[in-house]
Amino acid sequence: MAPTKDIVPQNSATSCQIVGSYQLRLGLRLVPTLNEEKEQTTTNNVYSVVEIVGTSEVSISEAIQNAIAKATETLRNLEWFEIGQIRGWVKEGKVGHYQVTMKLGLRYEK
Repeated sequence: MAPTKDIVPQNSATSCQIVGSYQLRLGLRLVPTLNEEKEQTTTNNVYSVVEIVGTSEVSISEAIQNAIAKATETLRNLEWFEIGQIRGWVKEGKVGHYQVTMKLGLRYEK
């Protein structure tokens, strides 16, 4: 997966990131950008949903990347993810690591 690129949305109260061709808003589902949305609306896909937790000592973004990288080692047709919860662990008064609970959408093969 391509590295993420942080952007500042028009509503600065909501943080956003561009992940590949998707826009991620914390607390919301990963939504396709306009090009991907056109492509996805022309198909009738069925998805299985699984829940995983990614972790990182560095950042929330890296926790997401770690989880997706690991999941793609054994799962096929991973097409989307949705952030459910973001948690952290405190160690000696600082963030020890980040935990991100997410749902993964796996497209059934035709």
